[in-house]
Amino acid sequence: MKTQELIGELKSGKVFPVYLLLGEDRGGKDAFLELLEKRVSVYEERAHVDKSIYFGSETSTEKIVEELETYSIFLDKKLVIVKELEKLMVSNSLYEYLSAPNEESVLVFMTDQNRAPKKIMDAVEQSGRVSIFWPMFQNESERWVTDRLRAAGIDADGDAVDYIIELSGTGRSELNNQVFKISNFLGRGDRLTLDRARDVVTQIYDYTVFDLCDALFTKRTRDLLVIFHHLIDSGEDLVKIFYFCNREIQRLFNAWSLRQAGHDMASVERTLHLRKRDARRIGALMKHVSLGLFIELYRELHVLDYTLKSSPKELGVLSFERFITGLGRNKEGRLHIDA
Repeated sequence: MKTQELIGELKSGKVFPVYLLLGEDRGGKDAFLELLEKRVSVYEERAHVDKSIYFGSETSTEKIVEELETYSIFLDKKLVIVKELEKLMVSNSLYEYLSAPNEESVLVFMTDQNRAPKKIMDAVEQSGRVSIFWPMFQNESERWVTDRLRAAGIDADGDAVDYIIELSGTGRSELNNQVFKISNFLGRGDRLTLDRARDVVTQIYDYTVFDLCDALFTKRTRDLLVIFHHLIDSGEDLVKIFYFCNREIQRLFNAWSLRQAGHDMASVERTLHLRKRDARRIGALMKHVSLGLFIELYRELHVLDYTLKSSPKELGVLSFERFITGLGRNKEGRLHIDA
């Protein structure tokens, strides 16, 4: 089902007992969940619902089914969200549940992948909905940002919109944050020019998570830590920082893999839809990376991911610092990954 149709059903008040949300657009899926929470709650003004969140790498289907079949102590339906579906060890108990789901519970599977096992997709579609949340293309992002700003009473020049997208990427969550912050600085009836957009962004923060991603492997370790701590002090979420750092390392790995397969940088740039600036930076890093490095990086990312999800924030910050320390240049200007 198309995303807009799925959201339209939900806005009309129709809620299914099970959903499968696929795709890379985490912002779009988060927005859908916010709306779903309101629909699951008997009282829309209620700030919280009876919600449980599980991760496929850390739980069992039996535990999930038990949660779904336990009635909520509130008047609301129970909302159970399962992230990282691709890591969940699926057993027959889950398929049995999906064949006759509890009408007093709503189950939401989530994965950043664009596909799920056909057996799961078929089981969900018997009583629920499956939808892929695709990332927006550049032209879609431009229209999306322009429309959101216009709804806030702000007319934006095209180059100002392009600047926002260049800064934030095409993810709905990041773009929505930018629009929200800009609309708080400007008033209804104001016009957003390129110079004004730069001024507003400068007032909002000195660094963004994208600055940190751009600095990986290219800046000194000290500079990486300065950016990282500025983000933490500004209230940036550790999981969000992890997501974008992980995505940047994945882009580097994809580029390296294509080069190993014989593609030239022009082909890599087209295949991965890299901006010119990103292509130059990633191209310059090719001679510094190897398969052994990526194996080590992904091992460390897995450990860091688990720490962020299962430990206090202070330990998460410390673990993130240790991870970043290995991704910068030393005082002689050499990359630690060359050592």
